[in-house]
Amino acid sequence: MSTGNLIGTIVAADFWPRCENCVRYESCRQQPRHPAFPHTWPWGYEAVYLLNGERLVTLSWVGDGAIGEPHTGCTVYAVADGHARLPDTATEERLLETWQEIFGVEARLQRAEAAIDDMRQAGREEAADALWGEIAHVYDELDALHARASEMSAALVQSGQG
Repeated sequence: MSTGNLIGTIVAADFWPRCENCVRYESCRQQPRHPAFPHTWPWGYEAVYLLNGERLVTLSWVGDGAIGEPHTGCTVYAVADGHARLPDTATEERLLETWQEIFGVEARLQRAEAAIDDMRQAGREEAADALWGEIAHVYDELDALHARASEMSAALVQSGQG
């Protein structure tokens, strides 16, 4: 499984990973790397939707099996130039950075919450309560990051970029 080199890029509303938009398409046309060529790949992603229909990809997982055909084995999908673009304004770049920071904070919270659950199951209520007290402020940090991302998205809309 790969990211498809899509994290941090902006793609069209109708974009989906497929052989035809892979950097290896021309060489695979001559000698396919997998038995399902040409095919569409499973894609899991998280994105910020821009008003113009584009998606700013913040997380991406491109599967290595063709849809409906298990074990086809393509593990090297990577989006080709022309099918995705990098953020090209300071606001788009800051929006991407903010969302990456949000995902980092959310991951920290998930780990802490799992640790608290483990402590409670082990009968360590005091330790769990102490850890909860230490992470409570992280929710405020997350709220502030979401507010900043919303302000940046609004700025893109007002400038006609998003």
